[in-house]
Amino acid sequence: DSILRNTIVGRLRFESGSPYVAQNRFLKHSYGNYTSLELSQCSPTVINNYVVVGGLLDSKGIYLNNCQANTFVAHNSISNVGSTLTSYGLYVNSDIDNLTLKNNIFSCGSGGVPLYVQSPLSNKDWDYNCYYTTGNTLAVYDGNNYNEVTPLGIAMGSDANSLQEDPYYVSDTNLTVNNALTKSALVLPSASSDFDGVTRVSPSTMGAKEFVFCDDDAGISAITSPSSPLSSNTNDIALKLVNHGSNALTAASIAWSVNGVLQTPYSWSGNLASQTVSEVTIASSYTFSGAATYSIKAWVENPNGVVDCNSYNDTSSTDNL
Repeated sequence: DSILRNTIVGRLRFESGSPYVAQNRFLKHSYGNYTSLELSQCSPTVINNYVVVGGLLDSKGIYLNNCQANTFVAHNSISNVGSTLTSYGLYVNSDIDNLTLKNNIFSCGSGGVPLYVQSPLSNKDWDYNCYYTTGNTLAVYDGNNYNEVTPLGIAMGSDANSLQEDPYYVSDTNLTVNNALTKSALVLPSASSDFDGVTRVSPSTMGAKEFVFCDDDAGISAITSPSSPLSSNTNDIALKLVNHGSNALTAASIAWSVNGVLQTPYSWSGNLASQTVSEVTIASSYTFSGAATYSIKAWVENPNGVVDCNSYNDTSSTDNL
């Protein structure tokens, strides 16, 4: 069976054969608590799909349920907006012989778990994926929790080139990526064009749609210091500055706030090449006082002295410090 270029509200399930599922939009149904795409006891090919799912209880973007040999999953963009620890991007419940899983994005922007693999995977080609969560658990593999992609990759024996990055989707239903770092994947012959039919070029983009550069585009990918819980009332404020644009980044203003109160912007200068990251300390020995918990928000303004050409990837925040 082939399911191509459809908009599917709710659940799609296959129980046998070799289904080909490509260039579809799976949208979250109002009742939530379900699996968008379940592939059971079959050998599917799943490429270039947008998958949106969520709910208050269990939910899965893609569920590989006792799949058979030669399962192929590539260039899918998954967004699980569920807020529980049983809100999964990808859920795999058994070993699969000759499994290919590459160039996907598994995002849980409301605190869910991007990846759950119940038992070890022995014969797989698994790499160049992007994982993101606002929660504390990036993945569960063989009963163990991981909050970073590097130890996950070591445990799995894979993911050497995978990322732990916010894809900066446009919205819950438009999963266009706005993170230049995702444009670091391989071109796969079986997925040589993207969701819109655009020919992929090397390096390709993780997810269903190719990333498109603009000239002067910078953002904050993460606030790296302080971390929760605060070790003291006085801490440096540090973050990761990313050049998402095609031009080299030589100057930018980094604005920031603490509990919604604007702080003095930090003027950054340097020479940051396209698709590279720099750790920047924007305040030394900042004193936190007067509140029980703290939230920090930081964003980039005026890269290279001009208006940022992409506002979707400007900002990062951290809460409950």
